[in-house]
Amino acid sequence: MRAGLMSSRLRVLDAGTEIGKLWADVRPPLDVSEQTSLRESGQTKILVRPHYTLRPGMLLEGGGQLYVIDGMADRLVKKQDIHLSCTRLLGRPGVYRQANTTETTARVFVATSTPYVGLDGQLMQHRYRLEIPSIDRPAPWHPGDKIIVDGVEYPLTGLAEDGDNGLIVAYTS
Repeated sequence: MRAGLMSSRLRVLDAGTEIGKLWADVRPPLDVSEQTSLRESGQTKILVRPHYTLRPGMLLEGGGQLYVIDGMADRLVKKQDIHLSCTRLLGRPGVYRQANTTETTARVFVATSTPYVGLDGQLMQHRYRLEIPSIDRPAPWHPGDKIIVDGVEYPLTGLAEDGDNGLIVAYTS
């Protein structure tokens, strides 16, 4: 690949801490379906020069976008370019306000009418589900915390059932 095609500067993040920067060629997915979570449904392809620190699970950030590395390979086996298969995290700009009024900016995805199932397996009610990247989470959830998106406050009632997978934290409101 010609060096001129790598026109995007990305920060390499490991658990939210920057460990380096690299030039990349970012290719968005060709086919994308309806967004149902913070994760984009299509895979973004990112080409980079060999970089010894990259591994699946790490994050790349640049141009206002956040990508999770899902897989990587040297497709041509020439040790010139590494092809990364990434998931882009899509969300609206929001604010996580802790009960003690400390505020942190976060990318937020809001799902409406998410069914909440009680302990006996029956549908109890529909709630909002709010997802943020774990690197945007300021601290563990406490009663009184809120997420604000587009001027609307969502008081958090707890972690969702599948609330924390290490990359994305989901709350109910």
